[in-house]
Amino acid sequence: MNWSWGFLIIGLSLMGSILTVGATRNLVRNPSAEEGKDTPADWIFWTRTNGKGVWDDKVAHSGRRSLRIDGSNSNDNWSQRNIPVQPGYLYRFRVWIRQERCYPWGPDVVITAQNAQGQALQSWQFRGRRGTRDWYPLEGYFVLPSNAVKLQIELRLLLLPGRVWFDDVSLEPVGIWQASAETKDPVADWQVKSRYLRSLSTEVVTPHWRWANRVHNAPIVFFAIDRIAQREILELAQRFNIP
Repeated sequence: MNWSWGFLIIGLSLMGSILTVGATRNLVRNPSAEEGKDTPADWIFWTRTNGKGVWDDKVAHSGRRSLRIDGSNSNDNWSQRNIPVQPGYLYRFRVWIRQERCYPWGPDVVITAQNAQGQALQSWQFRGRRGTRDWYPLEGYFVLPSNAVKLQIELRLLLLPGRVWFDDVSLEPVGIWQASAETKDPVADWQVKSRYLRSLSTEVVTPHWRWANRVHNAPIVFFAIDRIAQREILELAQRFNIP
């Protein structure tokens, strides 16, 4: 499965063209979490440890309800699966977020494209803001691979304490994406890059040591290997005199 960051429409306009579609509709079911009986219809909560998913009837961006997560410093998320889509289209995603005490980073959204057999093809991550904030929109664009037929959306609080609310989730096709003849298709280009990234060594001396020149007369420092940026920290550490 390939991972990529969501990209903005400004960047897309430089690499291809979009044949816009007519009236669009939101492909997300129960987007404002108003429907359901004991739990919100079409939404599933999952936690790796003891995170709490709440169908909140006291805080909402619109309507009466929202999806809340009380974080557990693990992986806690609300998800919706089997959203039918058309390959080759440019899609716009948006969700409204409210949050409390989200440090050192913010909540995020991961969208995963799947083929007809349910195999993951590519994922996009959209990162929200950190800290305590009132309602704000998180929005992004992505182009589906040619064999994608459905999506999964995860609204996450990853490795964080704090609390976050999600509401008014939307996913709409913007138009058919056509890569410019003189430029590379961004999806195909990313697939090549991701295959290279997966082939990199995970040994202590990484393939980047040749261009990561050691710092002259570097001070003796201590590095803590973080759970998120392990490779980047290790490669930086190789430039210093580690006792």
